[in-house]
Amino acid sequence: MLREGQSVPIKVSRDTTIYRIGENERITMPRLPPDFYDLTAEELKKEQRIKTEEVDRMLTLRTREMREKDEKQRQYTYKYTLIRIRLPDRYVLQGVFGCHEPLSAVREYTAKHLSNQAALFSLYNPCRGSEPLVDETKSLAALGLAPAVVLHFEFDEPSDGPSLSQEFVEAAVPLTPA
Repeated sequence: MLREGQSVPIKVSRDTTIYRIGENERITMPRLPPDFYDLTAEELKKEQRIKTEEVDRMLTLRTREMREKDEKQRQYTYKYTLIRIRLPDRYVLQGVFGCHEPLSAVREYTAKHLSNQAALFSLYNPCRGSEPLVDETKSLAALGLAPAVVLHFEFDEPSDGPSLSQEFVEAAVPLTPA
């Protein structure tokens, strides 16, 4: 790959954690460590350069199209997102994803942990309404799932027994409030 000049895809460690939640316990948004928001020296230099360019742009007359293009370039994007998936039987599946990964990566990751991996299911973002997330090709950032989100899981057809496979149920730890 490197000899041909192709980019090497980065593999993100999913850092899988399974939580068990109590009967009336609420799930809070995942708490990100403070270093998640730390910027490197290169990122700080880039931000300073962007601010300088912004000042220069404000001094010139610009069309609406030019302003919209500038706004898209200015939006800061996260590199990773922490996703928690709330399952119907009071378990929470947590994993880390790259923000530019498609929604299909989250679906595959979730299916891999289910007791019936072939079961059909839907994922919902309760903050964005009651419609399921269906566009598998959109990135997690484009769907507004960064830097962290709690998604709700629902089987498309009623299911008997636990949603997670037994090995993951045994590895579950209690969810402690942040």
